[in-house]
Amino acid sequence: MREKIKKEVLRNLLLEVSRRYDEVMAQNAQIFEEIRYRVIHDELTGLYNRFYFMERLKKVAASSRRHHDYGAVIFVDLDNFKMVNDTAGHKAGDELLKLVAKKLRETMREEDIVARFGGDEFVILVENLGSDKKKAIDTLRKISGKLLSSVKYDDTFNQKAYCITASIGIALVDEHGAGVDDILHSADSAMYKAKEKGKARVVFFNLDEESAAS
Repeated sequence: MREKIKKEVLRNLLLEVSRRYDEVMAQNAQIFEEIRYRVIHDELTGLYNRFYFMERLKKVAASSRRHHDYGAVIFVDLDNFKMVNDTAGHKAGDELLKLVAKKLRETMREEDIVARFGGDEFVILVENLGSDKKKAIDTLRKISGKLLSSVKYDDTFNQKAYCITASIGIALVDEHGAGVDDILHSADSAMYKAKEKGKARVVFFNLDEESAAS
């Protein structure tokens, strides 16, 4: 009888240990997932951050060289964002950034990488555009046109009206093996050229063609 009781106590003890172990492992998995999320996402908007974007860009650039398949980096910067922060306050600015992030995410495909680098700088990585350069550029024109439309809107913060637009620069990720920093810098330079040309438009790096805002 005692032996039976001992076995029952031991069995219950083992079951309890197993249950507690499962609970601890589940908690650790949840904690790990939360840490992983914070490492690769922007805290304010929930988009990917610079770290994750650059890691993905390295892989896309390497794949493009191997398979001769174009990709692109799209640099999106809000026009006159500082005015919103200065006149309506940083809280209004943060709400605007979250709204823009939502619009960018809704405009792009699920597989595209949409990231925020900080401030009002958003960067998008598009891959699998094919080996035909002209078709890749045509596709990017359609995409950038949609982006301009999605970001261009009137809104009111603290009873002040603002017309929100974006300047967009695009650099191709191609088979010629440009480094990821050079690709990003090219897209950034094209974006500043768009601002110089009057804002609310798209400029491709190293191309004469320009797509004006609709």
